[in-house]
Amino acid sequence: MDARFGRVRGLRPVVEDDWQAIIALAGQENPWRWGCGRMAARDLREACSVAPARVLEDGAAVAGLACLAPVADNVVRAQGVARDSAAARELVAWTLECAESAATHTAAAARGPMLALLKRARFEPHSSQRTMLWRGERCAAPSLPWPYRFAALRADRLAALRATYAMAWPDDEEAAPDHFESADHVVLVEDAADVAGYAMWEVLGDGTGVIHEVAVHPRHRRRGIGIALTAFALRHLQDRARGIELLVMDENPARHLYERLGFEVVEHVVNLVRRT
Repeated sequence: MDARFGRVRGLRPVVEDDWQAIIALAGQENPWRWGCGRMAARDLREACSVAPARVLEDGAAVAGLACLAPVADNVVRAQGVARDSAAARELVAWTLECAESAATHTAAAARGPMLALLKRARFEPHSSQRTMLWRGERCAAPSLPWPYRFAALRADRLAALRATYAMAWPDDEEAAPDHFESADHVVLVEDAADVAGYAMWEVLGDGTGVIHEVAVHPRHRRRGIGIALTAFALRHLQDRARGIELLVMDENPARHLYERLGFEVVEHVVNLVRRT
């Protein structure tokens, strides 16, 4: 561990009375956040309900919070928010001590001091992504070229759907046996032989609509299927959610498709990993 990130003292477990101060620290303009985005307060509260967490105090004031959630065998995700750089350094140091030999994943704003702090702690960037928020008023009804059609998820289509998933996300090693069965909403685009693509979305407890995935099998791309799937999800969410967002990786050309539908970039983050 970098000598500048030494042993931490003065941390304690988070209690319910801390959350008012934590929510204030997690405001959208705070540059000292890591592992959580513009919905930081929501993300942190969810993570702290299942993961080890610590509050840093300065006198009677809450100076920051960090938590460390297991993701897979020997992989953890670090999240936190701090009042300033000194608090962020102490909380990151606690994270590194708790992570021990695990690979530690996190994220930070692409332009901001937190990214520089994490790099000094030997986190390395591996990808970047943008959060996009829908600014449209109404979405037109989606249409598909013949012979494609929208279809609900059925048991006899699960194998074909998983095959499309594997082809659409070839770098994803997740087997995800329950990836689709446990989803709140899934719609397929199919023809007589194939599942050409699919979209997944949900409405979170705070009313935010999130489009989690839009994917098209490589064999069926450039036929308007991706934009039709996104429009289908928008039509479902526009009267049920108080804001609709999605994440798109920087290397994904679908970002321009989403812009055509009325999405705007509201946050740009870098994903990082620290390996021992």
